[in-house]
Amino acid sequence: MKLKRFAISNMLVGLYVVFLWHNGIRFPDPQLFVAAMFAAAFQLDGRYQ
Repeated sequence: MKLKRFAISNMLVGLYVVFLWHNGIRFPDPQLFVAAMFAAAFQLDGRYQ
């Protein structure tokens, strides 16, 4: 079931990223953006355990 929890967290992160994108927030560094996305995904994944 860990894979399912991780999929849910990734979906939530994706929705959050789309929300930020539509609000006109631009990330200066793509690597920083990817790192922040992974950090958020792992944080959400930890909450479901």
